[in-house]
Amino acid sequence: FHAELGLISEYCRTHQIMSLDDYTLYSSAEPCPMCAWAIHWAHISRVVFSVPQTLLQQWSGGNLKPGLRDSLSASRRQIEIVGPLLLDEGKAVFEGHTFVPKATRHQSRRGE
Repeated sequence: FHAELGLISEYCRTHQIMSLDDYTLYSSAEPCPMCAWAIHWAHISRVVFSVPQTLLQQWSGGNLKPGLRDSLSASRRQIEIVGPLLLDEGKAVFEGHTFVPKATRHQSRRGE
């Protein structure tokens, strides 16, 4: 699930707007590359996050993904990126969460 993408889509649909200029998006985790481009296309001006992608991938055993800054490096828009911020508090959000590898999630969806 791509939380930021879902949030942006739902917010824009519900409020019947296309641009989120001057909005700040707060996230407990650094957005993935797909969500980074949703942030770009929605014209969000600022993103604040806690837990970086490198730590998320370490916990989940997933493939290392580019961070938000790297994901948006080709963008000509100026997006202020703040983070990692309040890392201990961000880590606490994920305490007790069991990360299930993507391959296992896909197998369970197919009934394997």
